[in-house]
Amino acid sequence: MIDEHIAWHSRPGNPSAGGRRIDPFPPFGRRPALGSGEEFLLWHEGFVQRFLQWVNGLPANQQPRANTLSPWRAIPQMLKMSMLGCPPL
Repeated sequence: MIDEHIAWHSRPGNPSAGGRRIDPFPPFGRRPALGSGEEFLLWHEGFVQRFLQWVNGLPANQQPRANTLSPWRAIPQMLKMSMLGCPPL
């Protein structure tokens, strides 16, 4: 799953190689490409569901502790990108 996630982010505009369909930062673009945010959210929703199915399929003694899979309450600072207009904290 790690390889799938890396490919999706690192090969934008190249879905045949596992990348996302829309390149969110086309050359000479001043803002993210239309539809890239929706594509991001939908893909990650499916990815999280596949991950949870995988976790739930593990033997009980190999499943991660629940507190290691807790949801975020805010976007981690390292994921905020000034190029997208997110102000620094």
